[in-house]
Amino acid sequence: MPRRRRAWAVLRFVCNLPATALAAGLARLAGTRPTMGNDLFICCTGVPRWLNGPRGGMTVGNVFLTSRTEIEPGLRRHEVRHADQWAVLGPLAFPVLYGLAEAAARLRGKGPEGNVFERLAGLGEGGYGRPGG
Repeated sequence: MPRRRRAWAVLRFVCNLPATALAAGLARLAGTRPTMGNDLFICCTGVPRWLNGPRGGMTVGNVFLTSRTEIEPGLRRHEVRHADQWAVLGPLAFPVLYGLAEAAARLRGKGPEGNVFERLAGLGEGGYGRPGG
């Protein structure tokens, strides 16, 4: 991993540590085994559906919680971008802003393509259709 990317991965991990600890702890209590990549992003597969959010998976801090058994590289990149969003906006602001963006999208009759955070994370890699498509 290039030095600059490694430095960002470490900074993202530190910024996200409180949310990461909570999510990883819940995943362990639910019986899953977290796996961490070189970029310090943690994937927890096989989590119970109540823990993986309304779309089959969600990122909390540096942890991707999903009931899937495997994660495609594109989906992982999408979820790492959500971890970046957590780090930049913080553990209090990001969930609130994401929730507001999701509510606004639904009020406009849109799905994930109407949520700015999903668009910034890459709709195609996240398994969503293209905007307007």
